[in-house]
Amino acid sequence: MLGPLEHLLRNAVVHGVERPEQRIARGKPSEACVTLLAAITGNELQWIMQDDGRGLNFDRIQERAIAAGLISAGDVLQVRELGELIFMPRFSTASELTTLSGRGIGLDAVRSELHSLGGQISVDSEAGRGCRFNLRLPVGLASLHVVVVRAGPWRVGLPASLVRQAMQIDASGIAAEGQQHYIEWQGERLPLQHLGRNLGHISPSSVSTAQGRVPVAVLSDGEKTIALQLDLIEGQRELIVKHPGPQLSSVPGLIGASVLADGLIALIIHPLRLPAVVPNIMQVDAAQTPALTRVLVVDDSLTVRRATQRLLERHGYVVELARDGVEALAFLHRERPAVILLDIEMPRMDGFELLATLRDDARWRDLPVVMITSRIADRHRERATQLGANAYMGKPYHEEALLGLLTEILDDERPAQKRQRDQDFLTTA
Repeated sequence: MLGPLEHLLRNAVVHGVERPEQRIARGKPSEACVTLLAAITGNELQWIMQDDGRGLNFDRIQERAIAAGLISAGDVLQVRELGELIFMPRFSTASELTTLSGRGIGLDAVRSELHSLGGQISVDSEAGRGCRFNLRLPVGLASLHVVVVRAGPWRVGLPASLVRQAMQIDASGIAAEGQQHYIEWQGERLPLQHLGRNLGHISPSSVSTAQGRVPVAVLSDGEKTIALQLDLIEGQRELIVKHPGPQLSSVPGLIGASVLADGLIALIIHPLRLPAVVPNIMQVDAAQTPALTRVLVVDDSLTVRRATQRLLERHGYVVELARDGVEALAFLHRERPAVILLDIEMPRMDGFELLATLRDDARWRDLPVVMITSRIADRHRERATQLGANAYMGKPYHEEALLGLLTEILDDERPAQKRQRDQDFLTTA
């Protein structure tokens, strides 16, 4: 972590804080302040690098992004999107290179270093008040206070720092609106989820069938508060938690695992990071649910194709690859995937052309398509939406965001609709 922290510190001194006379003119102390905070949350080491300088120069960022061809002059980007641009490869707003500044390397080196360690980085900026970088890094082994609970067939550890209250409530106090359930807690109305079902366990036990006294835990990470229905609350313990390692670090919500006193393994999870589960998918007979889902990745970059393939295959998908729209159409005439991940800029037939072709053909009109591209400007996003894209993501994408998006899209696909479309495909072909 020394390299990334040093790089951020140099950026804060060279690009972030103003000269003394400028600070005095703006009503600030003449001496700038750069703060480095560190804390362990769960099994994550969190670093915060914050300065009280001028904040990100979004006008300069947009100007350099236009010059680099990342966006067009007429594009209007949100502040969050402009902030993401500073992490693009070889992107820098420095007017000259010095030994004190980033030496033209750019913040993509910081993000790459964090990703290689299984971590993440984000940035917040306020004009005239400063900039804040938030770095999160998993810890290999950590002593952690957890609340051990049972959910379906599993024993699960919930970080005690997230648990506001563990209690038993009367089932009659659970309110329902459609498929969403709620409870009242300290004058606040909280959404109630079933932890076992969120983890993928199908059983008769659910929020809607709860009777008598129900074990519930209220959890909060400071931004979001939820209630979890559990099968049993065993109590609080201090456990040695092992990080899941690079193979499982991208699984949403998984912090690690620990061996309990009886020799059984308990998963340590962050429930607020678990992907949402659509109740309808839990009502499908497991014997009728397809074991594998086929995804077609269309991208002219070999690196992107292989990286996406490895990610999806680790999570149980069957992945097919195509270099451009022509190869994708050839595959579609042989087999129908569940979803297509589609780049824009490709030879022979680009992503927009392929998408327009799909939406003009009855066989593929309803086939879900996710555009994944480095073109994050509004005009590209709007054109993709007009052509019928189901979702639009920028590169580089967060693995958790892509996996969550695929879950949402595939959960919306009803079995009967799938069978009807497959029949239409075979009839038309």
